[in-house]
Amino acid sequence: MGFVRYLIGFAIIAMIFGAANNSSTKPFHNPTYRNKNYSYATPVHKAQPEVTYTCSDGTKYESYSDYLSCENLYNWKATRDKSLAECNADSSKFNCWYDEYPGTTLHWEYYTYTAPSYQAPSSSGVRYGAICRDGTQSSATGRGACSHHGGVSMWLTY
Repeated sequence: MGFVRYLIGFAIIAMIFGAANNSSTKPFHNPTYRNKNYSYATPVHKAQPEVTYTCSDGTKYESYSDYLSCENLYNWKATRDKSLAECNADSSKFNCWYDEYPGTTLHWEYYTYTAPSYQAPSSSGVRYGAICRDGTQSSATGRGACSHHGGVSMWLTY
């Protein structure tokens, strides 16, 4: 047991004297030795810059999956707006709408033209003339009125 203590003590003393003996040759401990590539300070680990992803609408995301969701929504909105603009520009369509996200269907309604129906004015039925098919007016009220003008287009009544 005493021999082991002796060896341990000897090893400790040798380490102390060895470190003191070699310190003059190390540039870290020799202030007169300068090396431009050697720093006396302890190395500082610089933090890596955070990676951010910028969506097309200008929003920044740290998560790539959030960035992809933003891009998908942005692209869907751009496609929707373009489709709606084209639909509204078509004069035969109105009330254009698009399915909500993530819909893919454009809907619209068509304009239908209904001609106004002609209603004859109420009258007593007594004729006082006629308008011929060529646009001339006649005072004739019976058979043969507008015979040389293509026939009667409309009777004029009281």
